[in-house]
Amino acid sequence: MNLVSAKKLALGAVLSFLALPAVADRPGPTLEGRAVLPAYTLAPGPASGEALAGTTNGITFPLPSQPVEGFSAVLEGREAGEYLAMPDNGYGGKGNSKDFLIRAYYIEPDFKTATGGSGTIEVRDFIQFSDPDHLIGFPIVREDTAERWLTGGDIDPESLQRDHNGDFWMGEEFGPWILHFAASGNLLHAPYEIPGVRSPNNPFLDGQPNTHPNSRGFEALAITPNGKHLYAALEGPVLTDSNKLRRYVYEFSVDATALTGRVWEYKTENIASMVADMWALDDNRMALIERDGGLGLNA
Repeated sequence: MNLVSAKKLALGAVLSFLALPAVADRPGPTLEGRAVLPAYTLAPGPASGEALAGTTNGITFPLPSQPVEGFSAVLEGREAGEYLAMPDNGYGGKGNSKDFLIRAYYIEPDFKTATGGSGTIEVRDFIQFSDPDHLIGFPIVREDTAERWLTGGDIDPESLQRDHNGDFWMGEEFGPWILHFAASGNLLHAPYEIPGVRSPNNPFLDGQPNTHPNSRGFEALAITPNGKHLYAALEGPVLTDSNKLRRYVYEFSVDATALTGRVWEYKTENIASMVADMWALDDNRMALIERDGGLGLNA
């Protein structure tokens, strides 16, 4: 698998798709449906956003329960039309997200199309990620509670995959780590980390300097179609790397529950570009998306 050329492959695949007519008389990229989740969408749970007390973007904090928020990862759900969507770590920081519970929500969008649809999204039940068996290796925010739910003060989830056993694998940024959860959301193993790669938020630094920047962890996590191998891509370059265009991609064996030692290099378009997402097209090819932080015509 050659990830250095993956950019061309991914762009080619996307452009080929976009070049296909959506309908016979309407060539080019066409939006087929749209569904919107209101920013003020709450789910059951304890109050959240205490560190943001006041009004931000028209929303008053703290909130009476848990906000659903936007999504960092989306997987297929339990039935056709349903999806499993995972938010980020909450409010953007480790310090202000300690009362934001890490979950993945089952949702069903009713896409508004040219022929109908409400354009709404139904939020159903959810998976609560937790560490009841004290496997994570450091004190968590809800350390002394019976359920030991994980919060945005403990981990920063960015990507999510489901393996052939039904377990979940999460790409995370505070470590950065790969985290293994049961289908129930219970943590099954201590965090898997890349030797020599630790962010400022890593609780195992023990006074040593970080070797990786904050918020540049495993933004992308792909899984092969057979569910046996994961590929975790660092969003940004390692601090000690003189080549700031280089992003490392690490192979992880699901069955062996270990890194295989195989590593690929991906070269971004420019230094400011970050790896945003990655998906396995088959067992040998990946489609990868870069982002530069720009908006609209500036992107």
